[in-house]
Amino acid sequence: MTIPRLHAITDDARLAHADFVDDAAALVEAGGDDVALHLRGRATSAARMFELAVALLPVARAAGAKLLVNDRVDVALVAGADGAHLREDSLDAHDARRILGDAALIGVSRHGTTIEPASIAGADFVVWGSVFETASHPGAKPAGLDALRSAIQRIRANAGKSGRPPVIAIGGVTPDRVGAVLEAGADGVAALSGIWDRGARAVEGYRAALRTARPETRARA
Repeated sequence: MTIPRLHAITDDARLAHADFVDDAAALVEAGGDDVALHLRGRATSAARMFELAVALLPVARAAGAKLLVNDRVDVALVAGADGAHLREDSLDAHDARRILGDAALIGVSRHGTTIEPASIAGADFVVWGSVFETASHPGAKPAGLDALRSAIQRIRANAGKSGRPPVIAIGGVTPDRVGAVLEAGADGVAALSGIWDRGARAVEGYRAALRTARPETRARA
């Protein structure tokens, strides 16, 4: 399965914005199959998440991008999204796949370097962070590149027969830091404000950095 290397994460404020659908459409059109758009909003209602997913799915499909609903597996199922991304305290990947089916793209978020194999079993990719200081988690101590490298090594060592899931680095990963996180072993990057503050222009910058750092445009599970 091919995993996009650039993951655009939303928050409640972005989802509530009047121009969100237009902004998100421009973003996925600029990114094409390099991009996975995550509809993430812990305080956003299921009805609003469903409305946004249904509005954006045709645009994402036309561009070749993936659309994921974060944590709300029910919304992902009913809307027909490409999959779901799960927090550490959410369902595990196997349970989500039982609901969404074998073709669904399932991601999990993890932190720290002590990653048990069972915690990522069945996931198509792992989002790991925060690598650097980030405005979305003010005051939180960043883990750093050495911790990212250690976490990736542990994931690879415990991958088993199913193969290792690609690791997507998150947390203050600007385009000029893409090379460093890929050198540490990451397969791709995720961002919130780093993308949404500049929209399609930011996507172009991240895509260029990803291609410069590593020629292939997408990660493979």
